[in-house]
Amino acid sequence: MLGETGFPLLFPSYRFSSFELLSAAIGYLLSIPVMDAYYIYLLPLWVVVAVAAVFLLTREMLPEHWLLAGVVTLLLILLLGEMHRSPANFSFVRLFQGKAILLSVIVPTVFYLTARLFSERGTRRDLFLLGCCQITAIGLSNFGMLTGPLAGFIALVSNIPRALQGRLRTLFFAFVVLLLPLPYLIAVALQSQDSPIINLETETAVHVWGSVFGTHQQYLVGMLLLAGPVLARDRITRWRLAVPPLFLFAIFLNPWLSALISKQVTTPPVYWRVIWFFPMLIFIAVTCSMITIAVVEQRRHFWPFAFLFAMLIGLTLYALPFHSLRSENIDASNDFAAWKIPGTHRDIAVKAIQLGRDGGRLLAPDEIAGVISRFEEHPRLIATRGFYLDIMPFPTGESERHSRRILYGFVTGQTASNDKDIRLALRELAVTVVVMHTNHATPEAIRLLQSEGYTQQVEAHRYSLWTKR
Repeated sequence: MLGETGFPLLFPSYRFSSFELLSAAIGYLLSIPVMDAYYIYLLPLWVVVAVAAVFLLTREMLPEHWLLAGVVTLLLILLLGEMHRSPANFSFVRLFQGKAILLSVIVPTVFYLTARLFSERGTRRDLFLLGCCQITAIGLSNFGMLTGPLAGFIALVSNIPRALQGRLRTLFFAFVVLLLPLPYLIAVALQSQDSPIINLETETAVHVWGSVFGTHQQYLVGMLLLAGPVLARDRITRWRLAVPPLFLFAIFLNPWLSALISKQVTTPPVYWRVIWFFPMLIFIAVTCSMITIAVVEQRRHFWPFAFLFAMLIGLTLYALPFHSLRSENIDASNDFAAWKIPGTHRDIAVKAIQLGRDGGRLLAPDEIAGVISRFEEHPRLIATRGFYLDIMPFPTGESERHSRRILYGFVTGQTASNDKDIRLALRELAVTVVVMHTNHATPEAIRLLQSEGYTQQVEAHRYSLWTKR
């Protein structure tokens, strides 16, 4: 990330994440830029498998109307993108990321294979594929080794009525499959005991819900989650629609348990990912389909369904202005098939890399440093995100963390340090390239850089690039 040799990982679980290596291997074999493979060439594959996972699961959950439920799921992906954290955005604008594949492909597939395993069509192949899903989850994301078994466990409990119908042996073997990530979890737990990440502040359960679904779309999601079990016409569907929300609200988002789960299970920075433990968009799409079908077919108790349908329409209209396709959400690029990076940031990053080939370090704000870190070859960076400076272990001790924090505050304008400390940090860390936004290029900052021997080389897109020779 920073380009430094000998630095420990941000968190031990990153040691097992291998999704990015897939893009690197494809780039090496095809002699293409790694980010072309990551952002462009692999994306159609992820789209196909994500859509397939949706329709496979809807076929198990709503067999008579699975096509409708699948289409509704795709429509909800286009609708429920109010927040960057939302599952809809992971299934759409963020689908190139490994964690998006975990949420949009692996989790629905785990629920599909578990439902199939306990049906009359279930075979040992389904058990084998469930095991493959658990292993794949580990490599897709540092959170995958936890998401895989917990999603699998919830899927098992969701199918308990069928397991009790003479399939206890199958239930036992399916539970054993969930233990495949256990060695990885033990290794991470042992290596992370002294990590500063554990001691970070915990998000509240209420904040997690709002930060994932937004202040406008949370009502539609909540209504459909709660209505599903009530509207189900058979026992197994009712059980499948009731168990995952029960786990979510009674355990994972329980205000009295949130601190414990955050500190001891997920770690505070990613506590909000408890939302990932079941394919929520597909579940609420099934409920939405059941309401629509009941109204169209004019079943018994028509008026309660008509009332729910009216609520559905009203809440959808309320959520519609914050859909996933709005320009500030998709961050449209100039080309159809392009890196999911603003063009201006990419241009500045390329110029900075070209200027930083002398072996020194490069200081830049988050939006530029984050892009630079994605290139195969780049100068050593002072920081990529300020948050990481607080939790990253530095082999040389706290003095280096302090120096990097001073320089980060200088280039972002977030904290004020005296000139002496900034000069000392620039020299100690051998910074030879500085990228500064014009908002933070104050006369005092410019005079400091000039007095330290820096010369402005480039000014473009409201950024200035300074070098020291």
